Amino acid sequence: ILAHGSTKSSIRLSNGLQCDLRAVSSDEWPFALMYFTGSKEHNVELRSRAVQQELTLNEYHLHPAKGAKREDPTPDIVEEADIYHELGLQFIDPALRENRGEFDAASTGLLPSLVQQENLRGTFHNHTTESDGRSTLAEMVAAARDLGLAYLGISDHSKSTFQANGLNEERLLAQLETIRNLDADLDDLDLYAGNEVDILRDGTLDFDDGILAQLDYVVASVHASFNLTEEQMTRRIIRAMENPHVTMLGHLSGRILLRREAYSVNHGKIIDCAAETGTIIELNCSAKRMDMDWSWWRRARDKGVKCSLNPDAHHANGLQDLHFGIRVARKGWLTREDILNCLPAEDMRNWLQTPKAKRI
Repeated sequence: ILAHGSTKSSIRLSNGLQCDLRAVSSDEWPFALMYFTGSKEHNVELRSRAVQQELTLNEYHLHPAKGAKREDPTPDIVEEADIYHELGLQFIDPALRENRGEFDAASTGLLPSLVQQENLRGTFHNHTTESDGRSTLAEMVAAARDLGLAYLGISDHSKSTFQANGLNEERLLAQLETIRNLDADLDDLDLYAGNEVDILRDGTLDFDDGILAQLDYVVASVHASFNLTEEQMTRRIIRAMENPHVTMLGHLSGRILLRREAYSVNHGKIIDCAAETGTIIELNCSAKRMDMDWSWWRRARDKGVKCSLNPDAHHANGLQDLHFGIRVARKGWLTREDILNCLPAEDMRNWLQTPKAKRI
């Protein structure tokens, strides 16, 4: 127990995490909620705007400042949105509270309508027991149907990721046939055959174009040779993205949270290349990755780069990691129009059948 008072208690759990409990009145509730769900930078700017209007704002109230000459009384505040409206702003969603442009947008009524979980229709980066997944193809399909998805893509590893039992050409083509046959029997789910193809050290791909052309889509990812310089890694990934069969780039930075640092790569140049080539950038929803990081998505959106929310599921339950991805996408200012797999099933079929060069 770190602190114990009448309105606040703090404890440290055995795993080292500190937890605070605050007790506030109903009148204080909207202010406390605003204060504790915004970053420091957001709260400082919000208080500054209050001062400019002869108001004082903190985690307990919004009142006229001492000696203020304003004549209009402060209205009743019953929810967070009332605080923002009183300061002449649109309500700013907690996901955007970083003081990274949200105030300018809110003051002019231009905040985006952020993506919602119910906007998602399907997903693409998923593994089965054919490589290193722990659920069979049938189990992944059943889980996708239970979640109400309209389409599901299977993209097991390619042969160079031998430690993950990656597929060689023969096994990949056999899986392709299995997926095609199963898809023909499904009336409520479109099943797509893809592959997570390794980007080799020189930027070439693990399969030749003749193999890649037979797939519905391709996720290109780096899984080895992480020690390249930023320039070398960036050039490597760009070469892969320039391939007409590469649909999307998987986990851009290669980071594994709390276990492995990101390799050196120029995100700006990768985003520019994605815009020029019509390559999708994945938002890897796995709790281990969250990659591309949220801080880059607004730039990507402004460049016209589309996002694909992918759980990188290695088990049927992993499909539910899409929930985490939605939170990151919202923090990155993304709307349903910015996300590939918010397309309805029919539109998705048409999109996948369109050559990459014509999607730009």
